[in-house]
Amino acid sequence: MRSVTRAPKKVGKLAEENAGLKKRSSRLKSELDAERANEDDLLTALRARASGRRLYRLTLVAGVAYVLGTKAGRGRYEQIMGWVKSMRDRVTGSSAGQKVQD
Repeated sequence: MRSVTRAPKKVGKLAEENAGLKKRSSRLKSELDAERANEDDLLTALRARASGRRLYRLTLVAGVAYVLGTKAGRGRYEQIMGWVKSMRDRVTGSSAGQKVQD
């Protein structure tokens, strides 16, 4: 008979434990959902920040390339213009010389 009287107490105690576990499980689930939402927000922010960094790097690299290119380009431009002027002087000089002889 002792086991019969203990059974309802055990069932009641197990029901309380079960209810407590359900509450805890529900609370943990809501905490997990909140953590996932925070994680998604952080990932979104990091991606946006990374995008900004890429734009910054691209701008920096383009600026450096422009500066270096203009310095190198200016030298080549001066070289070409010197060649053009020398050719013009040759043509002008030889046509002037022909006019004088004619």
